[in-house]
Parts: sequence; structure tokens; C-alpha cells
Amino acid sequence: MCVTTENQDTNLTELLAELVVTLEAERAARARRCELEAKIAAIHQSQMPVNGGSKSFVHNGVKFSVKQDYTFKADLDEIKKLPCASALVKTEEKFNASAYKKLWEFNKETAQVVAAFVVATPSKPAVTLAGKEDE
Repeated sequence: MCVTTENQDTNLTELLAELVVTLEAERAARARRCELEAKIAAIHQSQMPVNGGSKSFVHNGVKFSVKQDYTFKADLDEIKKLPCASALVKTEEKFNASAYKKLWEFNKETAQVVAAFVVATPSKPAVTLAGKEDE
């Protein structure tokens, strides 16, 4: 638990209250934006590329683009058996951050060697509201 002064506590209370209101407004705005985008896309459905993509439009002087793509799920094990698999299945190399953190925990010498090739920058802080505790 964080120890705060009365002034900090009041300020934190105000900040959290404003965060709750802002998050609720953001959720409502995002939901409404999604509704509007779906309606606009439906109006232009017949003018969209058949295989998905985006197209620009102008209406009453307002320029906008509509994008409609597809999400695919594929049985990669079966596709890998086909001769064309290399063109359809990507192999992505990605740094394993959790293994790197564990390396610092269990093998600091090796971690120091690896650290020469790693740049760590702090991510954007986030506050998640989990609900209100009974006082």
C-alpha cells in the first residue's frame, strides 16, 4: 500500500474519479465510432474491391477512406505440406522478452553479455481500474 499525505490522497481521489469518467466516455465514443464506421462502410459496400482493401471517397467536401479486409484462420500444419507453403506461411523471428528477464534472474553473467545487444525502453504506463473496494 502506498503512503500518501492528505493532499496527495485528495488529488489521487480526484484523478481516479476523472479517470473513471474519461474511460466510460471513451468506451461509449469507441462504440459509437464503430457503429458509424460500419454504417458508412455498408453504404459503400458495392464500390469496394472484391478481395478487400481500401478506397477513398469524397462527400460534401469531406475526404475519407473505407477499408475492408478479411481475417483468415488457416490450418498451418496442412498448408506446410503443400509445395507453395513457403509463400503462404511466415516464420517470424521475435525477441523473447520473458526469457531475457528470466536470464537476469538465473544467469546474470550471460544476461550481461546479451545486454550489449538489447535496448530496453520503458513502455507507456497504464492504470487499470479493477473496481471499488468496500471501505
